[in-house]
Amino acid sequence: DWVFFDVPTPEESNMNQVVATPYLVFNEVLIDNTVNLLDEQFEADPWIEVYNPNSFQVHLGGYTMASSEGWSAVIPANSPVETTVPAGGFLLFWMDGQPEQGGHHLDALASPVAQTFTLVGVDGEVANSYDAEVSFANVSWGRTIDGGPTSDWFDVPTPRVTNQLLVVPASELVVNELCSVNSNFI
Repeated sequence: DWVFFDVPTPEESNMNQVVATPYLVFNEVLIDNTVNLLDEQFEADPWIEVYNPNSFQVHLGGYTMASSEGWSAVIPANSPVETTVPAGGFLLFWMDGQPEQGGHHLDALASPVAQTFTLVGVDGEVANSYDAEVSFANVSWGRTIDGGPTSDWFDVPTPRVTNQLLVVPASELVVNELCSVNSNFI
């Protein structure tokens, strides 16, 4: 069997070293997902996003994600492609109770109530803890600035990208004037 190491050991005997848990952030959560984002099986499942503000990638294999609702799930270590958060990037986990669908599908099913999510590293240190409010259908709860201290509702969820997107709903967008030819260089 192949083993994935967080610390490479070129020209040395292979050994698995436990890396200190870096600072990571739960950035956004959508528990009552009915149409917002579909997984690989075309299912609209609850999801939570982890943001990595560090200048290095972090493999979350072996980390434990838990909820104050009483569930916890160990993130599998054998799927680094699906469980590594890129430097300055985002990683989405499905809380659908279907781990057979891949490393980023947790063996836990989130309920649409206010709860605290916790991410614990393999060394037992807490990487992040996040209080999420009661969920509404297709409205996410997330940090207003990626990794920032304040959170708010997002009528337009932003999975896998920054929460600081400027989104103008089409119903509020009006073209007021159009000049198709400008020969006077006004």
